[in-house]
Amino acid sequence: MSSQQSDSGTPNRYDIAIIGGGMVGASLALGLAKSLPKLRITVLEAFPIPENSGEFQPSFDARATALSMSTRRYYEQIAIWSQLESKVTPIHDIHVSDRGHFGSVRLNHSDQNVDALGYMVENRQLGNTLLAQVRRSPSIEWRCPAKVERVEMIDNGARLTCAQDDENDGEHIEIEAKLAVVADGGHSGLVTQLGIAQDRHDYNQIGIIANISSDQPHQNRAYERFTKRGPMALLPLDGHRSALVWTLEEDQAEQVLALDDRAFLDELQRSFGHRAGNFERVGNRHSYPFVRVQAREQVRSNIVILGNAAHALHPVAGQSFNLSLRDTGALIEALKNADTNGQPIGSIVVLDAYYRQQRWDQDKTIGTSQALVEMFTHNNSAVTILRDLGLLMMEGLPPAKAWFNRQASGLSGRAAQF
Repeated sequence: MSSQQSDSGTPNRYDIAIIGGGMVGASLALGLAKSLPKLRITVLEAFPIPENSGEFQPSFDARATALSMSTRRYYEQIAIWSQLESKVTPIHDIHVSDRGHFGSVRLNHSDQNVDALGYMVENRQLGNTLLAQVRRSPSIEWRCPAKVERVEMIDNGARLTCAQDDENDGEHIEIEAKLAVVADGGHSGLVTQLGIAQDRHDYNQIGIIANISSDQPHQNRAYERFTKRGPMALLPLDGHRSALVWTLEEDQAEQVLALDDRAFLDELQRSFGHRAGNFERVGNRHSYPFVRVQAREQVRSNIVILGNAAHALHPVAGQSFNLSLRDTGALIEALKNADTNGQPIGSIVVLDAYYRQQRWDQDKTIGTSQALVEMFTHNNSAVTILRDLGLLMMEGLPPAKAWFNRQASGLSGRAAQF
């Protein structure tokens, strides 16, 4: 019997309780079920999700996420990628340019000897694929809707007080776990309740997110375009669709969001240019403030903070979710080692070793993301010249392109093992 095997006959007692059934929480649950199948795991999701959500048909307005090569490897390791592969759009080329200036760089997957520079997937496609597997796993108990209202520490574990408002008619239940993982998003009330401070930096920017189609096929090309009004990205989806992420100052965003669809497309065309063809259709527009968040503590005895609850990045580099998946892989490796060595999975020694190892990757990724924000959201002449010289230098130096690709793929340094 594994040293971590629980008393499966004891109601509401688990080895691991994952608070949050989003993409990070579900990915962790499936990774644990694959690597440590004797553990008893529960996933608690507060937001009601219909039982037939797996029958989702892609809509024009679905939001999307960029997946790095490190994320693909994680999903390959837990036998999920084969189910995702038909739902992702590979990125074969990336064109980075500074509109109105001389700097630009082109990255091509064949030059880097890889199948793709990354992948785009609609969030609901990814979420439904993960959720379907969570519900099928004999090692995972899915509880939804189940809102965790309180976390308190007990001997060798954590006690969760949960409200269930489905068949239990609002009944509160208590769940005990040797390890509680808080993965309930960037506005986690539990992080606050636990007294964990967060460093927050408001960029005073708004991201406008929508799906766009043009009169030309995107040919699996992604664009990162830097303009006087802010950076904009177009990332390929199926058909002629691309996912738009347009960064604007708050007052500018309000004006752009107030435009009707045709006026919005015209304004987008003026700002972006015609490299991607003529924009013809826009889906529902959404807007989000860009804030960098980093929890000052990510581990305590019997507690781990994961996903956006641990760190949320500016989307300019598309690394927030991918960094969280690398954290997830590193946490699973730490728990596997603990199981092999007979250590309690909630031990601070085990969890602190995980965090000390992964902090290097976090600091590097957060620092790189912040540097890109500083470089590409300022328009004074000195910064513009340095930015364009940097792009030109990268365009002319294949080793620089290879280095940049490895940073973006999440396969540099210690992250390469995940």
